[in-house]
Amino acid sequence: MTIKLSSHVLSFNKKLFLSVISLFIAFAICFMAFQYRREKEYKIELLNTQLQNYNDRLNDFLRGRDTLNIQQLNDYVCEHTFEDLRVTLINKNGTVIYDNREKDPSHFENHHNRQEIKKAIIYGSGYSINRQSESLGGEFFYSAKYYPNLDYIIRSALPYNVSLMRHLKADSHYVWFTLIISLILIIVFYRFTHKLGMSITKLQQFAMKADRNEPIDTDMQDTFPKNELGEISQHIIQIYKRLHQAKEDLYIEREKLITHLQISHEGLGVFNHRKEEILVNNLFTQYANLISDKNLSSTEEIFSIPELQPITRFITKNKERSIGKEEKRMSLNIDKNGRIFAVECIIFQDDSFEISINDITQEKEQALLKKQLTQNIAHELKTPVSSIQGYLETIVNNPTLPREKINAFLERSYAQSNRLAHLLRDISVLTRMEEACAPKLNTGMFAAMKESGDVMGIFVGHDHDNDYAVMWKGILLAYGRFTGGNTEYNHLPNGARIIVLDEGARTFTSWIRQKDGVVDKISYPASFVKDDWTKR
Repeated sequence: MTIKLSSHVLSFNKKLFLSVISLFIAFAICFMAFQYRREKEYKIELLNTQLQNYNDRLNDFLRGRDTLNIQQLNDYVCEHTFEDLRVTLINKNGTVIYDNREKDPSHFENHHNRQEIKKAIIYGSGYSINRQSESLGGEFFYSAKYYPNLDYIIRSALPYNVSLMRHLKADSHYVWFTLIISLILIIVFYRFTHKLGMSITKLQQFAMKADRNEPIDTDMQDTFPKNELGEISQHIIQIYKRLHQAKEDLYIEREKLITHLQISHEGLGVFNHRKEEILVNNLFTQYANLISDKNLSSTEEIFSIPELQPITRFITKNKERSIGKEEKRMSLNIDKNGRIFAVECIIFQDDSFEISINDITQEKEQALLKKQLTQNIAHELKTPVSSIQGYLETIVNNPTLPREKINAFLERSYAQSNRLAHLLRDISVLTRMEEACAPKLNTGMFAAMKESGDVMGIFVGHDHDNDYAVMWKGILLAYGRFTGGNTEYNHLPNGARIIVLDEGARTFTSWIRQKDGVVDKISYPASFVKDDWTKR
């Protein structure tokens, strides 16, 4: 799955800045609106308090008199009044008793339904802002208060003109203060979000490079700020570098393993739980073709080979039910076309499995050959030893035996000792015999030499300590000797193999020439023909 980083119109820091600033501006607007309303209400309450105080003073003036004297009331209002102040006396029923703007109050309608009058009757006092006067026309600011002692309401009012509106307007100083503070905070927050955005942008660049498997700058860690985000970014980069290094190491080890499997002398195939190929080397394919007697188009076809059906059933059985650890490994030998193959299957915990095929034909033949040679040598040793023992016992037990007889017995004993020496040399060669360094898959070279019929022997120059000569199916096989310098096997002196052919005959002589003389001289085929001592 490929992850593609999409490009955005706005970067993260700009989005963060705009989001927070939008919230901050909304908060500032709400704060200013609240403060404006609060300031306006404060001034309204202050004006209402002033008018209420005037109403109280007027009530004190009227309370000391038994009857209402209109003239005295006019005089008092003229002396103690604001500019354009309107004063009205209203009884509890809403009837206007006095108004300084109208000489005949009877012309006024009942004021019982006026807003400020209702509040005064119910709450003791009340005011109304920007209310249209139904009696005089125009807008007024009314402030009324009910006085139970006189059972009337005193109402004072000021015309709601430009001067009053300016007076009730909220102070704008706090608005400028809020704007300046907001501007400073916006600048500070922009710098903060810019630094944060730069770090996030660098992380984004790192993620994109990591996704494209591009090289990462080693000095990228030093560019992050010295804060929590910088520490997190550095840790992420360090973790990535460790994972990248581990990935490279794993890749190298995988390549080593694949290379080893390809040159291995063992046919190996690894499959998943669906029997699909994961890794198969060339030798596995060759062995599978030899077992099936045909060229397989795919490695999955090995599961249809009749000789491998026990392995197939074992794998199927493991998938169908949970089995014990003892059944996780299975091996069998297949004898096909004169060759013996050792097949082994190992099932892993994730139900993937491995099948290995080894050609053990040569090992079986060598084991059989060594067994036969050992039996033959043991049999052959008994005859000369018994003869020598018999001749010597005859000489020892018959001191009066004639000299001619003794000499004859000694000659025969000597002949049997020579035969015994040859047998012991063969045993020594057998004990030093190492496994031949031939490929598991026979190239057919020896078979070709055997079929030609004119090959007597083959010699190989080799730095080894098993530079013996042996007859195999009528063809002499022999190693040479390292001719100069230091050898791998330091206990061997330098030397050279000499081969002397006999003209006109299928015979030759060979030996190894060292500085101190000749060793391992042989004659073909005389040295490898069974010595029948009885014919001597």
